[in-house]
Amino acid sequence: MDREDFPFQMGCRQDGFLRRRHEKKIGQESNVSPSQTRQGVSPGQRAATLELTLDKYLNHLAVKGYADSTLRVRRVHMRMFLCWCSKSGIYTPFQVTKTVLEGYQRFLFDYRKKCGRPLAVASQHARLAPLKVWFRWMAHRNHIAEDPAPELELPRVGYKLPSVLNKGKR
Repeated sequence: MDREDFPFQMGCRQDGFLRRRHEKKIGQESNVSPSQTRQGVSPGQRAATLELTLDKYLNHLAVKGYADSTLRVRRVHMRMFLCWCSKSGIYTPFQVTKTVLEGYQRFLFDYRKKCGRPLAVASQHARLAPLKVWFRWMAHRNHIAEDPAPELELPRVGYKLPSVLNKGKR
């Protein structure tokens, strides 16, 4: 998938296609797209979809007192994963394996922004780290039998040293 197939500034519409940021209506989207029903997720299995599980997880974080800005960023980053999954034919947590997560990690590594530059390592890390926590939560809450993410190696983020004032600049 390249930039035209999956622009980060877009989210998934109900029909599985992408929608521009100004077209989003958060809180009014259906949790299961018609394409998911066609692709083998029957209406009776809707509780097992990735989107519904994500909503339960974000509600859990809200109850625990996470800030609205944290929840908003997590939703945006995790919906990018859900959009990538839907393009890959993955709709339920049971379909996600370590190999799938490594494929998403590779997608983030290969992705190029509008300017042609790759995502920073810190940006890749920021998109992958919440996924590990989410899958651990799903395993703990018995939404999935086993956590596929514990052995996923996150990109190594470099840290900048603080700038030190010279004696003459105090």
